[in-house]
This record gives sequence, structure tokens and C-alpha cells, in this order.
Amino acid sequence: MTKHNRDDKKNKVIPFPFLDRRLLEKGLEALHRREFQEAVDFLTEASELNDKDEDIQTGLVLAFFESGQLQHAQKQAEYMLHNGIGDYLQVVDMYLMILVQLHRYDEIVTTIEYLFEENKVPHEKFEHFSRLLEFSRRMAEADIKSSEVEDGSENHLQLFEIKDQQEQMMLAKELAEKNIVHNVKEILSYIRSEEGHPFFKTLLLDVLKQHLYNKEVIVEKMGNIKSFVPAHLPDFEHFLQRIEMLKVLEEKMEQDDPILLEHAASLVNRHLFLMYPIELEPFSIETWSAAYHTLAIDYLGMDLAVDEMLEKYCVEEEDYHAAITYIEAIEEFSYPKI
Repeated sequence: MTKHNRDDKKNKVIPFPFLDRRLLEKGLEALHRREFQEAVDFLTEASELNDKDEDIQTGLVLAFFESGQLQHAQKQAEYMLHNGIGDYLQVVDMYLMILVQLHRYDEIVTTIEYLFEENKVPHEKFEHFSRLLEFSRRMAEADIKSSEVEDGSENHLQLFEIKDQQEQMMLAKELAEKNIVHNVKEILSYIRSEEGHPFFKTLLLDVLKQHLYNKEVIVEKMGNIKSFVPAHLPDFEHFLQRIEMLKVLEEKMEQDDPILLEHAASLVNRHLFLMYPIELEPFSIETWSAAYHTLAIDYLGMDLAVDEMLEKYCVEEEDYHAAITYIEAIEEFSYPKI
């Protein structure tokens, strides 16, 4: 064999069979472990071997996004759109999610308007894109206004100093209508603190939800600590525990005393609004419902037969009394009817 032939053989690199799939698996595993930069490395290498694979390219967009490399995530999503990789609307959704995090509202408006003009929005997605379009137009306008009056410096909200409910509601409404990029850190600090009031925390979570904030947020309410992604939260009206509890109360109370039912439902709405999106635990919906039925009776000064209440809701007495104690503690934080 000549030296020339030996060199040609040496320079031919033959990848292992299915190496791209193995790198994809490793990348997705790293994503699951929240090792985002490691996921980027694996999926970038997989993409170099197979730049048209939908799973690899989608995984790479998500890895860039989760690692905070939003510019790269945007370019990767644009690459998928330009090359027809993956389901078109799913890729568009990812692309818009990235633009929201980059606060590029003008680009979002342009993209969605194009989708509507070209009749590319299916019926089931119409409301979703319409709401996002309306939100982005509002934010784009707010950006213009804020650039006219601000010098770019961070504006501290002093959230812990605001104690009045009306002031809290007014501020939340204002924040929902403006670009909050300079305020997010302070909002997150308030929501996860033990000192913040649960009512105000609910309002601020809704602000983040309206701004489609797509990262995990630590929420503390009455000693309960959980993580949520605001953009994925249901509206309070669709909060599942609220719906289930009101349904049980209606079934048990509507025929006997509709006025008492209204009072119990008001307590449920007020308390669950304070605790949202954290559910009351650890008791069953029936136990919590019995406790609210009892609290409503107590507040109206009516006679109460505990045995009848336990039988009516089929609950354990110990759990029943523990639930009452807990919701009485929530009541101490309660604001007037909301």
C-alpha cells in the first residue's frame, strides 16, 4: 500500500452507527437532570451529524432556552422554520416563547400578523394567538412610552412597603400593562419571601402569568413552599381545587340553605385566592368542604351538629377538626371579600 493510500484511509472518519441518536439520548437525559449546558454540548454534536432531525433540533432549542442562551435558541428556532423541520405551529410556538423572554414584542406582532394574514392559524389555536398578539401589541406600545420617559435605570417598587390592599391592586394592574424586565427580580424575591402577604403574592403571580413568564418561580404561602411556572398556571377561576370544592358544597348545601352556601363559597374563594396556586393539603376535598360548611355556620351564629356534619360529608373527625383549625389560620390573613 502506498503512502498516499494510507493517508486517504487515515483521513476518512467513519462515525459509529446511530451516534446521532445516542447523543440525542444523552442530551435529553441531561435536560431531564437540568444539566443544561451539558445538554447543549451533546445536542450540538448530534446536530453536526444530523442537522435535519426534528428531535435533535427541537432538543437543541430547548437546551439553549433553558441554559439562558436565548439568542442561540432564537437562531435555532429560525433555522427550523426556514428549513421546514418539525411541526410548523409547534416550532412557531417555541419561537414566540423565546421572543417573549427576549421582550421582542414587535417581532412577535409581525410573526402572528403574518400567520393570520396567510390563514395559517387553525381554529383551536385562534384564541391563543389572538391573546398573544393583543398582549404583544400592548407591550410594544408600553416599550415606546417607557423609552420616552425613562433613563434605563432600574425602578425599585418597594413591594414590602405596600400594605394597603387597594394600592397593591393598583400596582399589579399597572405592572400588567408595562414592561417588567427591570422589576422581575424584586417580584420574585417578594413571592418567595416569608414576609410577603399571600394576597399580594397572588396578584404578582398573575402579573408574571400575564407576561408569560416561563421560568420556575418559588412561592411561599403560610409556610408552604412550592415551585410553579407562571405561564403554565390556570386562571384562578379554573383552579381545580376551587372548582371541586365549590361543586361538593353545592351538592351538599344548595337544597337546604342557598344563602349559607353563598357564604361558604365566599370563604372558599377568598381563602383559595390567598393560597393560589398552592392547594390546601393534606385532606380530601370533602374534608375541606365540611370545614368550610362549618365555618360558614359558625360565622352566621347558627347551631351546629358535628356528628351530622361528619356523616353528611363522610369524613374523619380528627381530619375535620384539623382542617377547621387550618382554615381559621388562613382567615387571619384574609382580606375583605374579593
